[in-house]
Amino acid sequence: MYIDSTRYRSVLQQQLKLLLQSPPLILLCLLLFILPTAYASGCHPPCRSGDICLEPVCASNHTCILVPKCEDNNPCTDDICDPITGWCKNLLKCEGIDPCIDYGCLSNGTCTETPRCMSNNDPCWNVTCNPWNGDCEREEMCISEDFCVQSECVNGTCVEWPTCNDFDICTLDHCNSTSCECSHEPKCNDEDLCTKNCCDEDTGECSHPLKCDDHNPCHNNTCDGLTGDCTIHNTCDDFNNCTIDECWLGMCQYFDACISEDPCWVGECVNDTCILTEKCDDENPCTHDHCRNGICSHESICPHKNCKKFMCDPEGWGECVPVPVCDDNDTCTIDICEDNCCFWEDFCVSDNPCVNVTCDPIGPECIFMNLTGTPCHFGFGNCSDGECIVPQKFKNSVPGGRNPGIGVKLFIILFFGLFLLLIALLTLWVILFSCDDNNKNENEKRRGRKV
Repeated sequence: MYIDSTRYRSVLQQQLKLLLQSPPLILLCLLLFILPTAYASGCHPPCRSGDICLEPVCASNHTCILVPKCEDNNPCTDDICDPITGWCKNLLKCEGIDPCIDYGCLSNGTCTETPRCMSNNDPCWNVTCNPWNGDCEREEMCISEDFCVQSECVNGTCVEWPTCNDFDICTLDHCNSTSCECSHEPKCNDEDLCTKNCCDEDTGECSHPLKCDDHNPCHNNTCDGLTGDCTIHNTCDDFNNCTIDECWLGMCQYFDACISEDPCWVGECVNDTCILTEKCDDENPCTHDHCRNGICSHESICPHKNCKKFMCDPEGWGECVPVPVCDDNDTCTIDICEDNCCFWEDFCVSDNPCVNVTCDPIGPECIFMNLTGTPCHFGFGNCSDGECIVPQKFKNSVPGGRNPGIGVKLFIILFFGLFLLLIALLTLWVILFSCDDNNKNENEKRRGRKV
């Protein structure tokens, strides 16, 4: 911008006079803001303004235009220029003094006023504005001052329900607004100790069945109304301790209570009490009584050892009396004890097959009787009055005949040899078997005495 020096000096002189009458601060501001009020140059003639609040502007067509100095091109402000100092003030033209109003300005300069505190279309909140400071205060609409009542806002409508509701249809809900405590008591309590308080969880209906009813047709039960204690009376009780009383389908049945589970014991009822006794007790002091799986055995308490035998005297409380061990009380036998085994041989023996011998136990006395017609000598001869008679044609073929052949001799020797061997084997077997039995009996007797 071009500034004319002559004009500038005159203006400066006027401003200096004013500055001399102003404080130093104002003087400084004047130097900064007033001095540039130069004259626009570039136009012919140059543009000049005699108003401090108007600025000369040379247009493109070299025409001088004066424009307001304080114009900020904002339609929402009022532009004010101090005619003395040239200071500009751009004041908002849409301002207000209400702190609860938000003042605004549109692009066309139209002023708007909007409440500062709005509820945002929430019907469950009441929004207010503090007129002193403009603060927004939100207050819930549905607030219950009663502890026992809960409140909630639903779409602008207050919904209330009891605070102490436990949502159990089988209880009664109570609320103490003073202590702010809830209590719940059974809905179906009939205060009868002899009944059960039952509540249907689906319907809430109450029922009160008898407490002491066990649904047993054989029981007659009673209930104490003061304590609620049940007493079961068994109608099948026959008051006999020796029986087991049971009820089956409403009918009484009685079973023997004295039956022992051990087959070796026998139970019996004595004076209304079950007594168990040993099954195998033969009440004989001379025997050891044994029971195995319910089977009884009785073993003599008197030993039989080394050809010594003892008999038990039942009158003497089981005292054993020695007796001859091999005595078979037969006078027609010879009693022999050998190697702790007893043998008995006939007292009367005949070596002649044609003579039969018998024993008279009174003597004893042997009685011999000659046989007649009885086969002898291997069937080749017959007995005649105690003598074996062999026909002539068989004399050479049988023992006792004349001049037997070599084959006959060998046959006789072999036959008698085998016969003697068989007798020896049978004798040995009898001895071994008899001794084993005696030893076995002796061991069993020992075991019996240990029992």
